[in-house]
Formats: sequence, C-alpha cells, structure tokens
Amino acid sequence: MELTRSAEGVNGQAAPSRPAPLRVLIVDDDPQVRQITEALVRAEGHTVTAASDGVEALAAFETGTFDLVVTDRAMPRMGGDQLAVAIKGRSPTTSIILLTGFGDLMDAGEKPPGVDAVLGKQATISRLRDAVTRVVPVPAAVT
Repeated sequence: MELTRSAEGVNGQAAPSRPAPLRVLIVDDDPQVRQITEALVRAEGHTVTAASDGVEALAAFETGTFDLVVTDRAMPRMGGDQLAVAIKGRSPTTSIILLTGFGDLMDAGEKPPGVDAVLGKQATISRLRDAVTRVVPVPAAVT
C-alpha cells in the first residue's frame, strides 16, 4: 500500500500520481498513538520523523524538510493549532493534517488556520491515505 493519488481522476480520467516516499513529521504527546501513526506511515514507504509536542516538532521542522505534518491537536507546551500556524508561516506549501479526538465532531468543515485536513484519532490507514491524497500537492507533469 502506498499513500499516493489514485490513478483514476475525476470522471474516470487519469490523474497524476505523487511518488512515494514522502517526508512526514508525526507529532503526538501520547507515545502509543505516536508509535501507531509512525508505523502506519512507515508501512506505506514514507520517511518519518517523530516529535512529542509542538515545540519539539517546530525544532525538527527548522532543521529538516517535510512534505507533510500529521499532528495531534491538544498537547502541552504547543498544541497542533499553534504548530500549524507556525509551520505555514515558514512553509506555506507544507501540508498539515490535524489528528484529534474531536475530529469526528469537526468534520462539518471546521478547520483551524493552517490545517489542510482534520481526522479523528485512531484513524485507519484508509482514512489517513485519503487525507494525504487530498492535501499533498501532486507535482506538475514533466513534458
């Protein structure tokens, strides 16, 4: 399984794929949730860096290059909302998925500033893959 765009686009037309691997920053203060999310993303063939809160994640972001950030919302020192704003201020094209226990309640379209998608915690690989497909830009086709 890969976190890539589907070969079928709108109305059955071919859509370009985003090749793996992505460089993903996983942020969660719960070690068990962080490890599960890391395992899901690594199993898809992506490179993962993990952080235990927003402050640690921002430091990692400053020294690395990431295509995607998957972050918890409620964390000590710096929450996911604050982290998303800080990252978008530094790199507006970096995609951010907010993974929160309140994700299912937020599905009605509520997205904090800087967040590209919201998922409920304990996201399945399918839901995570779908969110990545929606938020990670596909590179332009080479001609």
